[in-house]
Amino acid sequence: MVHGNFARSRKTQSVWLFCYPKNVGLFREYAQAFEHGKVECILWIGPMADHQELEELSPLATWTKEVLQDCGLGAYETMAAWRRRGSLSNS
Repeated sequence: MVHGNFARSRKTQSVWLFCYPKNVGLFREYAQAFEHGKVECILWIGPMADHQELEELSPLATWTKEVLQDCGLGAYETMAAWRRRGSLSNS
């Protein structure tokens, strides 16, 4: 059975990218499941309406969030980056 690339590399990757995920809840599920892994940054790209739903899911307390402005997306889209507090890229 093939579990997909995520199943193979989830413990070694430092950055995750969610690009128009089918289920907004996947973001929180993955972040919780692998909170103590090597991931330092999670990028999320999707429609603004989904981003509002994502806000309600309240990302993990050990992460800081930045909404990226003027990054070339359409007016109906948004991009956000969550960085683990204390990571080198967020010091």
